[in-house]
Amino acid sequence: MAYGQFESAEVLGTVHNTSDAMVSGATVTLTNLETGIQAQATTDSSGDYDFFNVKVCRYSLSVEKTGFTKFTTTLFPGEWASILKVLADM
Repeated sequence: MAYGQFESAEVLGTVHNTSDAMVSGATVTLTNLETGIQAQATTDSSGDYDFFNVKVCRYSLSVEKTGFTKFTTTLFPGEWASILKVLADM
């Protein structure tokens, strides 16, 4: 598989609910779809999360918190830019 021009990327974003309020304490899981390796982060008080030095390839990103609908998407950080921002609606 051919990759973009970057060797690594940053994946960051903000999690909010259907009322557009920020969701703190949500678990964000970034899964490398080639290796199955996972990294996890917890959203801060502003609903923000950040993964640094992410290898360029395809990933699944999921966000979970009790009482909310799970959010899942597939992404390819580094394909077009070194920073990928994902806004998650729960």
